[in-house]
Amino acid sequence: MVSKVTGVFLFVMGVMLIACGFYLHFAIPLILAKLYLLNGNQQQMMKDILSGTIGSLLVGGIIAFGITDIVVAIGLIKKKEWAVKSLIMLIVAGASLNVLTLAGMPNYTTLTIMIVGALIDGSILLYFWKKSNIRWTFQSNLGLVKHS
Repeated sequence: MVSKVTGVFLFVMGVMLIACGFYLHFAIPLILAKLYLLNGNQQQMMKDILSGTIGSLLVGGIIAFGITDIVVAIGLIKKKEWAVKSLIMLIVAGASLNVLTLAGMPNYTTLTIMIVGALIDGSILLYFWKKSNIRWTFQSNLGLVKHS
């Protein structure tokens, strides 16, 4: 049950990331047109981040992260053992991105997002590793556990 709930949650997050990536792709020209509202340093930083190769990599990374979320979500729903390992890698990657975000724009909003994200990721990891019935379910689908 927990793997299905986590899978559905991850699937929705993947769809949202893909939608945000495509929205950002089409919104970047509009954002760059309104940069005059920011002061000089912020304006230059946003122009550097959003224009050119960095902006394309940002959009592509968000979309790729969303597709990966959907694939892992389907694996979790189908109770595949690789999905748990992939979920752990996704959580580590998400935590790394949170740290980079905090380093790039240190303010209360990014700090709050990072803390909430860390709590969600940590609780998912703790729940998956502490509950033996979840480990047993994923192992039994591979035939590692003998049924009596």
